[in-house]
Parts: sequence; C-alpha cells; structure tokens
Amino acid sequence: MTVKEETPMPVKIIDYKILFYAPNIIGYLRIALLCTAFYNYSSSVFFLLLYSSSVILDAVDGCVARRFNQTSSFGAWLDVIIDNIGRGLLWVHLHPLFYIISVVEWSAFVCNYQLGPQWQEYLVSQKHSTRRIIETPRFISKIISNTIKNF
Repeated sequence: MTVKEETPMPVKIIDYKILFYAPNIIGYLRIALLCTAFYNYSSSVFFLLLYSSSVILDAVDGCVARRFNQTSSFGAWLDVIIDNIGRGLLWVHLHPLFYIISVVEWSAFVCNYQLGPQWQEYLVSQKHSTRRIIETPRFISKIISNTIKNF
C-alpha cells in the first residue's frame, strides 16, 4: 500500500499595512459617518449632511486608491460592504418592508464574491469555465465592464 504524500499549502502572508491605506481609512470614516447619521435619523438635516458626506467619500476613496496605487482586494471588499450597509440602513428606514431590497443586495454580494477577487472580470468575459451556469445578460456585462459608460 502506498501512502500519498500531500503537498503543503503555500502560506499566504497577510500584509497588514493595507489596513492603513488612505482609501481604507476613508472607508472607516464612512462607517462612522453612517453610524452617526442613522443614530440621528430623526434630524433630517443632520442625517442628510452625514449620509451625503459618506456618499461623496465613496467616490473619493476610489480616486485616492488609484492615485496612490493603494488598491487591494480588502479595499474593494470593504467598499462594497460599506455601500451595502449604507443602502441597507436607508432602505429599512424608508419602509420596514424594504429590507427585502437589502437582502437581495447582500445575496448578490455573497454570490459574486464567491467567484473570487476577479468576480467582475468573470462576469464580463465570455470565456468561462464550466462553472458558469447561466450567461450574464449583456447590459449587466456592459455596466460592470465600463461603469455604465458603454450602456
């Protein structure tokens, strides 16, 4: 009887410096703004100011990441998480039944990210492995591939 030797999995070294990249710090600030905004939801002006600031910083963090070459899988993941949290809180505050929209967004997030870090490229490209179950609709591919510029 032969014993099959297993090759050890390569150890992935985590670079904790990415936690302190400028765009990720902007993300942490966005979390604080969202929490403060929804804590003060009854004050319309204060809520709108804080929530709008978070939305504006959402655009800024991507520009900062590209400008300083501080892009990372963690940063992309954090950005989507913060976006989903912000929209989810907004949907629930607008109407209690709107949590369903948030559930759909989180489900889409989980389903897409299970494809791996290159989930956008996976959905856009037409050459997929047999893992693909259905074809991505053309308009979705256009939106993902060029941020709606080709739509």
